[in-house]
Amino acid sequence: QAISGQASGVAAVGLARARRSALFRSDPAAMPPPVPSPNPEPPAEPSEEEPKPAEPLDEEALKERHAAFRAIFQALPAVEVKQNSRKEREEKGFDEQVFKNFAYSELEFDVINSLLDEVKQKHGPLFAGQGLFLDLGSGVGKACVASALLHGFQKVVGVESLQVLHDAGTAALAKYTDPEFVPEVTKPEVQLVQGDFVAEFDEKIEPIAKEVTVCLAVSSCYGEEQLKAMTKLANLMPEGSIFITCTHTLEDSLIIDVNRRPRQRRAVATKRALRQRGLEPKGVEIVLDPAVNDPAGWRQVYEKEVKMEWGSPRVYMFRKHLYPYCYPGDLCVVTLVAPAPEGEDGEKKDAKKEEAKKEEGKEAEKPAEGEKGVFAIFAKPTQVQTEEGEERTIMNAVLLNDASEEPREVLHIAPFSEEERQKALVVYQDLVATTSEVQIADAESSVKAALEKLEFAAVPEGEPHEGMFKFRAEEGEEGGLAEAAARMVDELLPSLGPMGGEAWVKTVASLAWPELLQKQDAEGTGALPIEGLAQAWLAVPERLLQFVQGRLDKIEAHVPP
Repeated sequence: QAISGQASGVAAVGLARARRSALFRSDPAAMPPPVPSPNPEPPAEPSEEEPKPAEPLDEEALKERHAAFRAIFQALPAVEVKQNSRKEREEKGFDEQVFKNFAYSELEFDVINSLLDEVKQKHGPLFAGQGLFLDLGSGVGKACVASALLHGFQKVVGVESLQVLHDAGTAALAKYTDPEFVPEVTKPEVQLVQGDFVAEFDEKIEPIAKEVTVCLAVSSCYGEEQLKAMTKLANLMPEGSIFITCTHTLEDSLIIDVNRRPRQRRAVATKRALRQRGLEPKGVEIVLDPAVNDPAGWRQVYEKEVKMEWGSPRVYMFRKHLYPYCYPGDLCVVTLVAPAPEGEDGEKKDAKKEEAKKEEGKEAEKPAEGEKGVFAIFAKPTQVQTEEGEERTIMNAVLLNDASEEPREVLHIAPFSEEERQKALVVYQDLVATTSEVQIADAESSVKAALEKLEFAAVPEGEPHEGMFKFRAEEGEEGGLAEAAARMVDELLPSLGPMGGEAWVKTVASLAWPELLQKQDAEGTGALPIEGLAQAWLAVPERLLQFVQGRLDKIEAHVPP
């Protein structure tokens, strides 16, 4: 039974249980279903070895590549490039706004490196020989060449409107391909394209948009038209891709915010709840509808101020996520799969139903819906193949109250909003308080009673460790001793009081019990007297408290998407 979503609650105290059960749940009826990627990639060909994610470069390799970068662009200092940019803009007679939109800016090599390391370590993975890096407004190609030197993308593309900058970049690119400047380095193809990524979007950006894994836009001076083109590109990029911007973020409608417009949503939910007949206004549970977000939106994952030649703008990094917008390890809210019918009869009935449906040409039923609104931890989905040879995605999560940390299949997953976080805080603060009060009155008597019930005999007189109780099988002995020791937990749980009936308590105690026994067995004999067994059991309440306190810490630290 789940701490985070079941009517049984988490403690035995009736008032606390009622209080928690009212706060446990959220209504996932309005949850949008998981959606397929808008730009699905074709299935990869099977290979003997899985590609390994790229790691940040070591210090020596970084120095070598930085030296190569300086050699390539030695003749193009930022001041001179800015002057050339200004001259061409003046010659073309741009109006004041357009003149500003095309102003030259560049990110230093070290900044590009730190951004790519951030992706590799936290928001990737990036793989050698895969993915396309795109720079919108690439200037003389410095960010493109830096990215190519720092990571083995499949291809690097830069698009620049001003001819003088494009020509300078093309000349520098010849040095990039020259072994004299960049020796003994696997270099991805770098393509610098002359063009306006706004006016020529359909021709020069859209054809490669679905391949872009990292896009950079030094957008500090960009105007409305450039920002709209960035939005257009963002909508076409694949799931898991990265978009880096300066000063300006992506358009607000693209950015995931599961807490968007909380007051308006609460007002609507309150009005709906109070409209129900036969209910007193006091005590009515207000369930907010999920905030409206793009099912394939962008989650801001990084923000930092960086130094540039003209100032210190903020750099933002976004990662494209499909609903429910979670990384593995993020808190979420799930709907469980209903338990399968128990017993042989139930199994036979299910098998007959499946066979009948196959004969009729109908699809087998999806798993039945179980409990809703259960707090959980998002786990990576898995792909399985059905008997018919079709690929099926299984959504997985670890229930927040499950100390085993074993992922399980779930039917629906929703992001963990601030409303859910507040509910979970109440639940787990209450649980920590209840658990901290658990005391075992007479551990030795409980241990004796458990040993008698299990007919767990002491080591006979005259044998090593006589009078003690074995909990670990020795070489040549059957392993039933360990199983018997594990069964002791079931018999000892009532000594924890009403909380001993909670499923999560049994899981934590069962996992901790072997370790606690070993800790008492300082000499490694594999046997303990009753006093040692009792001391091991007395340490269980502390383990329970550590578990629920850890979960509370995770809830407190959670930042909703």
